Amino acid sequence: MRVEPECASCILGRAVYAARVAGASVEEVFEIIKKTSQLLASRFGPEEVPARIGTYRDRIVKAVTKNPDPFREMKLLSNEAALSVSKGMVENLGVCSDKLVFMIRMAVAANSIEFGVESHRFGMENLGRLRSELLDILHRPLGLDHTEKIREKLLSSKSVLYLCDNAGEIVFDYFLIDEIKRGFGCQVTAVVRGGPVINDATMEDAEKVGLTSLVRTITTGSDAVGVLPEESPNLLQEMEKADLVIAKGMGNYETITEYVDMVKPVVFLLMAKCSPVARSVGVGRGDTIALLVE
Repeated sequence: MRVEPECASCILGRAVYAARVAGASVEEVFEIIKKTSQLLASRFGPEEVPARIGTYRDRIVKAVTKNPDPFREMKLLSNEAALSVSKGMVENLGVCSDKLVFMIRMAVAANSIEFGVESHRFGMENLGRLRSELLDILHRPLGLDHTEKIREKLLSSKSVLYLCDNAGEIVFDYFLIDEIKRGFGCQVTAVVRGGPVINDATMEDAEKVGLTSLVRTITTGSDAVGVLPEESPNLLQEMEKADLVIAKGMGNYETITEYVDMVKPVVFLLMAKCSPVARSVGVGRGDTIALLVE
């Protein structure tokens, strides 16, 4: 997926947001604005991908503030909030006749746990009412629902590569991965970011929620938002070997659809938190998506 004109204001606005989360001084915020504006002036255009520019923007924030992981505290709190509500929500499975449907919908709903997106209002206050936030999303139908096609692919797959997205959300990825492993007999490899970037999950988060004890867990080898091929050659090999790839979130959607020449089917599970992504998929902003691309 390539950028649209309105992506520019979101990229710059998120730079300011990330700077403040990082504890930047006023002078540092201005420096980050200046450098991000220069980035946009040099790179922003109809051939660019939002997540690539977002990656470079976040590297600016980390370099200027000398804070290697600005969102670390927010990620820790997101994991704690998700862990505290997940057990009770999974117990609701008793009222659902289809475990895969429930786990997919829950994992997609959890993609809402993302901070600083211009058109998606989710803040620390939302973590305090995370259960009701997620249940509200669960009660709405998916904007795009390929669940039955996904089920068919899982039944015919032996190996699945599962690319995680955000901290907190990764708790609910755990339950979907567990169902894919135990319910469908697939060998699953989970993937997290190779270094801190916004509130995306890293190996620290995977260990915190027990994912590393459930399945083989690797990293992208990069702190990029999504998958930048030149920075993740080993991951591309893993994607080629897997029978099915499942990718969570907008960053993975933006980069994989643009950069990765996939000969295997890919499942995208996400919430369309901005209008450009929503238009790309063909849904409304705020809709949840379970999309199979073959």
